[in-house]
Amino acid sequence: MAEVPGLAGSVFKLRYSHARQELYDTAADVLGDASLDLDRPWVLDRLSSLSYTIAAGTSQIQRDIVAERILGLPKGR
Repeated sequence: MAEVPGLAGSVFKLRYSHARQELYDTAADVLGDASLDLDRPWVLDRLSSLSYTIAAGTSQIQRDIVAERILGLPKGR
């Protein structure tokens, strides 16, 4: 994944990590117990998708950046 700089990067990271998790969660719902088969390559991708909400700053930190710097909201906490 190419790096997107600055505030656009925060927005992109939030949307991408959320969309990726939603995609894998939906697939797991459709597949049921078959979604737990670690021999399927996408299962490991699903597990790694959880790390995208942490990598390059947690999703909450990214939300705070967007709220403060793009929306102009006061600092929370």
